[in-house]
Amino acid sequence: MPDLKRIQVTLPETLLTELDRVLMAEKMNRSQLIREAVNLYMIEHKRKVLRDQMRRGYIEMARINLELALEGFTAEVDVERLFEARLAR
Repeated sequence: MPDLKRIQVTLPETLLTELDRVLMAEKMNRSQLIREAVNLYMIEHKRKVLRDQMRRGYIEMARINLELALEGFTAEVDVERLFEARLAR
């Protein structure tokens, strides 16, 4: 296990009592539980950051796709007008 640093955590007494009951049932100590809880939090935080980045990326791609579609539509209309003008000659 990597080097560990000691920290101090302040909890309400009722929460600590409940925590200690769970720890006895799980046969864990407070440090193990805090490490596991922090690891799970960090995993979820990274997922949230990634989801937000992906959401922003998809929104940006939708904007780009809309611009490209509009350019393509405009070009198609221009070609159609040119074609119709040549047919009218």
